[in-house]
Amino acid sequence: MNQKRSILGMDIHYELHESNWAEGTIKLGSKEAFFEISGYRDPLGDFSGQILYLIERFGKKKDVYDFSNNHILLEKDNIAEVTWSGDTRGHRWFLELNDDLTIRVRFETYKDYYYPETIEDKKTLQYTLPLQDFLAAVVKMMDEVLAKYGFIGYKYFWGDFEFPISNYLRLKNMMETKRVEKLAAGLEQRTQETSSQISDLKAELQLLNQIAKKVEEEDDFEE
Repeated sequence: MNQKRSILGMDIHYELHESNWAEGTIKLGSKEAFFEISGYRDPLGDFSGQILYLIERFGKKKDVYDFSNNHILLEKDNIAEVTWSGDTRGHRWFLELNDDLTIRVRFETYKDYYYPETIEDKKTLQYTLPLQDFLAAVVKMMDEVLAKYGFIGYKYFWGDFEFPISNYLRLKNMMETKRVEKLAAGLEQRTQETSSQISDLKAELQLLNQIAKKVEEEDDFEE
């Protein structure tokens, strides 16, 4: 049996099956939930994109219109929501990034995707952990998906969307360069323009080569 080691209380196991069908498990703390995803949305792209949004908006404010007083309020832009839908169940991620660089993660799975407010058979997992550990769990999951299916294989199973390579490399780069730690020290100035900067192709290929080398080493070990 393949034993998965959770990263400090969080683990995501993500499997692709037939066309536009994925399933797996989410572990938060001592609780675990099963998920299934179908349809023609981009679950990995949406999930990784919202994580990047939270990090890049860290410490910034968003405009919220107060209808009762007819003026604009500035509120912390520290919450994101992602929905995964399946044929028989729906799932929602709620992510809240705190000032101390911990992230509160809530994962809901429920019977009827279209009516989440009137759901029955709902299961909720909730856990707070350091952002660095959360990113480690997400990157580990994406590492495993890419190593198992590759870019072409992923496209074969999830035909309307490619593997979210840009999001993946940005998250992985944050792990490799400890950029999350710099957020707390205030050493890195983040703006909306950071997502459009020219990237370093050589560095990106080195990250991908690390995955290829790891897969090769695991294959050699199994032999």
